[in-house]
Amino acid sequence: MKITIFGSLNYDLVTSAERMPQPGETIGASNFETHHGGKGANQALAVRRLSSQAVSVEMIGAVGNDTFGNELLASMTKEGIDTSRVKVSKTERTGIASIFVDPKGENCIMVYPGANGTHTVEELNLDTFKGSDLLILQNEIPLPVVYKSLELAKKAGIKTMYNPSPVYADAPLDVFKNVDYLVVNSTEAQVLSKAAPIGSEDYSPEQALSALKPLQKTLGCNSIVITLGGSGSVYLDGEETGHVPAGKPERIVDTTGAGDTFLGAIAGQLIGSNKPLGEALAFASKASAIAVSRHGAAEGIPYLREIE
Repeated sequence: MKITIFGSLNYDLVTSAERMPQPGETIGASNFETHHGGKGANQALAVRRLSSQAVSVEMIGAVGNDTFGNELLASMTKEGIDTSRVKVSKTERTGIASIFVDPKGENCIMVYPGANGTHTVEELNLDTFKGSDLLILQNEIPLPVVYKSLELAKKAGIKTMYNPSPVYADAPLDVFKNVDYLVVNSTEAQVLSKAAPIGSEDYSPEQALSALKPLQKTLGCNSIVITLGGSGSVYLDGEETGHVPAGKPERIVDTTGAGDTFLGAIAGQLIGSNKPLGEALAFASKASAIAVSRHGAAEGIPYLREIE
């Protein structure tokens, strides 16, 4: 079994403060750390750590020819991820994410794409993802490349899992017919459904459940997961719907990467353990509860042995 992740690799620069600064304001920070990140790399690491060894994990992406890129590749290789198809750009540096975290663990992020933006549609063909059982994509590489990858994977009979983050309201709807598993948070779900924004903190499980079938009809995806933070997640798998409560973290330290942990856990359970979607979500809730209790997007991702 093989899971391929095509997406971003970033080096995270994380600054903690008592509050976020206002425009034009300078405040003191309480801490500074560096971490490995990028939604693609985080999800690849989550799949590797939260899957059985029967699953091989491949990362496709790009880094710069710099210290950050070398460190990211060495770390992923050490974890057992195949990075042979991560290209090293000669013109762009490794992507950078500047992350600001408050005492509650909430964050805001600015991303410089760097080498992540060098992928082109011309690089892709029907054999690009050959041998994979599942292809995972996000929106931190050029969108035409994301959309073409979904199309080619579908034509090749490869299952696809798509996390359209950052989300774009003008995304063409025909893209989603190539998606087998759509994983979105409540804000992304509202954007894609063209619904009036409610606000993620006020989006209840009941509202999310009622939004699933209209969203399925609009987008054409068979299986949809909407994450709701502390309220857990809801899902639609064919005709089956359900609500899965959130895991209970010992404490909340840093929510960065929690969604990537959740998605990677789902993928590992679906492909590696052949679990139904509802059971995969229950496992993913436990994994993400551990992740938010730790610092760092990549470093916070737990291992399979910590949950089983």
